[in-house]
Amino acid sequence: MIDDLNHGGDLREVRRAGNILLRGTVVLNFLLFALSWCPWHSEEHWSISDQLFGKYHLANFRVDFVWMIASTMAIFLVALFLFPRLKSGRSAQLDFDLCIAEILGFCFFIYGSLTFRFVN
Repeated sequence: MIDDLNHGGDLREVRRAGNILLRGTVVLNFLLFALSWCPWHSEEHWSISDQLFGKYHLANFRVDFVWMIASTMAIFLVALFLFPRLKSGRSAQLDFDLCIAEILGFCFFIYGSLTFRFVN
């Protein structure tokens, strides 16, 4: 099975699927980050997040929060993998830039969660 991936066409398809998965994950996380700043999404007692994810908890955290942490850690590892390959092409540069933007978005998300939500 691994020998099948050594063909050029199959490897390109795997890379393309990986690019789509990475970019889709980054877009989903940006959407969740943006929605976390809206009070009707996460701060009200019966918010949209509570209606969508309220039943599902993992270690007393809502599933969307656990998803953001786990996916950001995975995206950080992908960024480390892409860093030496920045010169290989435009796609690698774009993926690396998206990884860095997502990591910075996560930092702003955590900053906002720790400062603005607990002060009031």
